[in-house]
Order: sequence, then C-alpha cells, then structure tokens
Amino acid sequence: MIGNLGVHRANHRNVVDVLRRAREQLGCRMLARGESMRALITQVREGGSLGLLLDLSTKEGEPVPFFGHPMRTSLTPARMAERYGCDIIPMRTERLGEARFRVIAYPPVPLDATGEDEQAKAIAVTARLNALMEKWIREQPDEWMCANRRWEKSLHRSLPK
Repeated sequence: MIGNLGVHRANHRNVVDVLRRAREQLGCRMLARGESMRALITQVREGGSLGLLLDLSTKEGEPVPFFGHPMRTSLTPARMAERYGCDIIPMRTERLGEARFRVIAYPPVPLDATGEDEQAKAIAVTARLNALMEKWIREQPDEWMCANRRWEKSLHRSLPK
C-alpha cells in the first residue's frame, strides 16, 4: 500500500501482521471499515493520498464484472476521484525473486464517462479498474493472493470439480 491512509483489514492473521508492519514503515495508518469515510474525505481535502485495495469483497458494493461474474465492488475510489478531482493511480507489486519486489505505478485511469449519471460513471470507472486487475492476475496468477472470499459461496459450488 502506498499513501498515508488505508482502509480495511484483511481476514487472515498473518496477512494482517505483514501489512501492518509494511504500512508502519511507510508512515501509513489503517482505518477500520466502519470509521473510514470521514477520514478518507479529510485526507483527500488536505492533499494526502489514499491506498485502497480493490480486490476485496464488500456487501455494500455494486455488482461490477470481475472475471465474467458480477462481484460486489466498492465504488468509493471512483466516486471520490470524480468528486474531489483526484487521479486513480493503479499500482501493483511484482515479485522479482526471493524477497525482491518491484512496485509499479500505472497511468491514471480515465474518468471520462461523460453524459452518464453519477452512479453509471462510478460503475464504468470501477469496471475499468476490475478489468486492469483481471489482466494482471491473468499475466501472473501465482502472484495474486485474495485475502478474503471474493465470490459468493453459491458460485464456488457451481464450478466444475
């Protein structure tokens, strides 16, 4: 995570510990999911940056395609970027070898969904982000780790064994 402020806690204890240590070294702080929106807005208004994980499941999100299935996805990054005139800079970490990594920052995701209502714009931008993440995962599936269940249990049961 790059930035001063992060939201959400991973569900796996080892992941939580690794992320906590990494964020502390970068001067980042975490927010619990329920206390986050006001702090996010304050952070952006004060010129700070945010680090948000997109591949998390959320019951409050909107269905946005992810690997051909509608996944409940947060529209918060897209909505905040539009409202506060921020760029969404996609980033990923690539493994280079044992204990060696590269963090890659990509060009900002266009927020150019014109003529649509606010909800449709946010879904369009989020769909672009999901498509980008799908591309990265397809390129290097062994480097993606989903820290919590992304798909509904019913979808898992419907897949061929």
